[in-house]
Formats: sequence, structure tokens, C-alpha cells
Amino acid sequence: MIESVGEPLIVISASARAAAWSARRAGYSVLAIDQFGDRDLREAASEVCVVEDWPRGVLGAVAALPDAPWVFGGGLENWPDLIRELATSRELLGCSVKSLRLVRDPCWLANRWHEAGLNVPRLLPGSAEPEGNRVWLWKPRRSAGGIGVRFADSLAGDVEQVKDGWLQEFVSGDVVSGLFLANSRDVRLLGMSSQLVGCPETGANGFAYCGSIWPSECDERALMAGEAVVQSAGLVGLFGIDFVRDERGELWPIEVNPRYPASAEQCELVTGWPLLRWHIDSCRSGWLPDADRLEKSFAGTGRTAGKVVVYSPRDMVAPNLSHVVERVLPASAQVVDIPAAGSPLRNGTPVCSILTAADCEGECRAKLLRLAERLRTALWAR
Repeated sequence: MIESVGEPLIVISASARAAAWSARRAGYSVLAIDQFGDRDLREAASEVCVVEDWPRGVLGAVAALPDAPWVFGGGLENWPDLIRELATSRELLGCSVKSLRLVRDPCWLANRWHEAGLNVPRLLPGSAEPEGNRVWLWKPRRSAGGIGVRFADSLAGDVEQVKDGWLQEFVSGDVVSGLFLANSRDVRLLGMSSQLVGCPETGANGFAYCGSIWPSECDERALMAGEAVVQSAGLVGLFGIDFVRDERGELWPIEVNPRYPASAEQCELVTGWPLLRWHIDSCRSGWLPDADRLEKSFAGTGRTAGKVVVYSPRDMVAPNLSHVVERVLPASAQVVDIPAAGSPLRNGTPVCSILTAADCEGECRAKLLRLAERLRTALWAR
């Protein structure tokens, strides 16, 4: 834990480490609530509450903390009633529950993007019979990081499960993500990243998120997608939109993540922009960075940064990861999201993440996957 300095800020996320460090760099005294309590989260926060009964235990954890404003990260967007209850007693620095419900409704999103003239995958109720020769994905209503997403034909006969989700037409291509900052009326596209999804080198299954590489090529259609949801739903602060870029280069918006997105950390590493400070300023005063100055600032970086998530190869107890890392990874690789030694790790769940940099996107991707495979091999051998 660190000594408390600056305005207090509560960060609530399934994994709070990245947002907590962004807040600390921006001068806030961080009070963190998450599921893991990783070692490097404790280095960023003056107080850390680990909630095992997620998300039900969040209310009690917040009640035990001093009065302070709060932001939320990945995983909490699936629980709008919880967010509404928390917002009655603490200042919420993020999108309203009304906005959240709209942008997490796949049919509402598809209609807004279709009205904006964008390519949109077709949707069906989860229990519907898939149409024609199209390939379909089944997506759970409450999901984050691609967990639980699967091809619809793998759920044949599972009537009860399919009701709690929807079918989305599968679009083949590369997954990219846009990072946005909004003030309920206007929006800035801060940039785009390539996403690593289901890469076997990381141990990820199916469509699980396993990393980001910043920057990727920007696309004006991404800004159109952001403008459509901001102007209709009144989003504020940081948010992300996931897209598929197909083999023709067409962009297909898939979903909105209305909170501090996973790729924000890589953006900060490349640009040095204080994204949590920007998020809070846009929520409180409607401030947005000047678009022209933003573009010039971004164009001058010439760097590529990436993150890869390493998944556990089996049920195991977390080792002293520093010892393993020193033996198998180069000094240029930074390991984050570090579990406390002795923590239980289930097969297929995240162990840690690795940050690195390179001269270009392709080199960064290859480097990340090589590092992830090397670390997983060392963990498997223990």
C-alpha cells in the first residue's frame, strides 16, 4: 500500500490495477475494490478491498470506505442496478445508468449504427433458429472480455442457456477497438488498437480477450460509430467500441464498453496522456481535448506498445512470479497483474499480464505471443 495523497478516488473493477495506476499517475489517492488484490494494485492504492462474492459484495466494500467519488471498470457494466444504488450515495464519475442500459442493449445499438449508415451484424433472440447458411455467435447477456461467447451450433439442445443471451451474425476478420472520450454531446476518437482474442499461445479459450496493441490504423467510420451512440445515449467519459475489420477492410461495430477500456493502458504508455484525469474532467465539466492538437500530439509518438494476458495452464497455486519471470523473460518485458504468492489459480483463468514495446504492430504481436508462451511453459513445468 502507498501513503494517501491527493483527492480520494474509489476505483471499482473486476481487475482494478490498470485504472488504479492511471488514477495514481493523475494525482489521486486511490481506494480500490476488485476480485484479486494483485501485488501491483496494492502498490498503486492506499487501500484495497478484495471482493470474493462478486459483484454482490461490492456494496459492503464501498460502505466501509471513506466518502469519495468513484469510477468503474471492466465487469461492473453488467450490473446496472448495483451501479444505480452506489450512485445514490457517492458521486459517480462515469455514464449514467440510463445511458448504460441503452448501450448494453444490442438491438438498440444495432439500430443506431444502421441509421448512421454503418455495417451491422444481424441479431436474433438467443432461442431463435439460426437463419440460412450464415454462421452465428451466441453471446451471454452478462459478459466481459469475450468470456462465454461461442459459436451457436455448439449450444444445440441447451434450451435454458440460450435464452439468457442472443445470437449475432459472425463476421470474420481482425478485432480492433476504438478508444473514445465524450461529454454527452461531443466525442473524440483518441485512437484505435488491435485486439488479441483467443490466442492459443496465451492459453485463452474461444473468444476470450488476451491483449491489446496500440496504435492500430484509425478509421473515420469508427468515429461515426462513436458519434452515433454519444448523441443518442449521452455517454460521458472514456469508453470503447469493439469492431471487426473484415478482409475487404470494412468496419463492423460489435459492442460498446461504457467504462475505462482495456486498451487505455497501452494508449497512456505510448502517448503519456492522463486518461483518468481526462475522464473525470469530461464527466464533471464537459471538457474535451482540442481535436487538432490531439491529432498532432498522437502523430508524433512513433511507438507501439502491447499487453498480453497469460492464462493458467492448470489448477495451481500462484508461485513467487518474480522468480519465474527473472528466469524466463527478458528485462524489457514488464509483468503486471501479479497475484500474491500462494493464491489459488484455476485452469484457464488469468495469471498475469505482460507489457512490452516494439517498432511496429506486427513485431509487437509476435513478441507478445512469444513471451506469453514462454511464461506459460515455465508455469506448466513447475
